Amino acid sequence: TYLAWMDCRAISEDPADLKRLMFDEARVAFTEGSVFGKAGAGYLRVNMACPRSRLAEALERFAAAVEARKSR
Repeated sequence: TYLAWMDCRAISEDPADLKRLMFDEARVAFTEGSVFGKAGAGYLRVNMACPRSRLAEALERFAAAVEARKSR
């Protein structure tokens, strides 16, 4: 499959907060899980059907944004 689900509940279960983290802080466009229903809150869906370098860059930027948030 080319779709992966990331459990981000330890970061936030608030869909608006995860969107801010993705779009504003990490500048990536994963799919916020609550668009698939209540059970998806706190998850992100990652489409991996792209060049490996692009996927690695997106995941690295997301991880850096999470780390930056922790240090605030």
